[in-house]
Amino acid sequence: IRLFFYSACRYVMMGLAVLFFSGCGEIPRIVILHDPLSAEEHFRLAMAYEQKREFDLALKEYEEVLKKKEFREETYTNMANIYVQQEKADLAEGSYQKAIKANPRYGKAYNNLAWLYLAHNKNFEQAEQLLTEAVEKDPAEAPSYLDTLGALYEKEGRWEKSLETLKKAETIGFKNHPDQEILFFEHLEKVLIYLGQTDEAEQIHQKLLEALPHGR
Repeated sequence: IRLFFYSACRYVMMGLAVLFFSGCGEIPRIVILHDPLSAEEHFRLAMAYEQKREFDLALKEYEEVLKKKEFREETYTNMANIYVQQEKADLAEGSYQKAIKANPRYGKAYNNLAWLYLAHNKNFEQAEQLLTEAVEKDPAEAPSYLDTLGALYEKEGRWEKSLETLKKAETIGFKNHPDQEILFFEHLEKVLIYLGQTDEAEQIHQKLLEALPHGR
């Protein structure tokens, strides 16, 4: 199962709204300084906070991104990922749904919402539909979505269906995603062992060893 995250580490200064009082008895004037940060800079700052697990600060920065109406699907997904880590499942579900609404072709939000349902052992039928749509709408990441779908079938006790799905993912391949490929081979090997297909499991284990970085 792959839960998609972003990571970065760049820090920038924040603009502030300041109240200025021009004299006794006068009505205060609110002077709002122009936010010097772009949506991308707020986004990167949020990711830096997220990487340090300073989640409240990260969420505030993601809110600033949303105000600028850019990176909406990525922002809602990252916010949902934080809520997952905070064990706020309802907020996470709502944020993933907002990501899907912001960009119906953003497969990562479909995948992560399905993963959330799997983790809480609920809405399996809806999770299957989400993953099927993710494969269709975002084919570039289809192997990872199929990997999650295979895990769903295991949860349902449909091991043969899981193997069939994982074989599809293997056929497509993970190309430039070596870390995902390693996790996938571990998953596929487990399913093959469960089904008693030990010879093929050994072949997959060899592929796993070849995929591991040297010294790992």
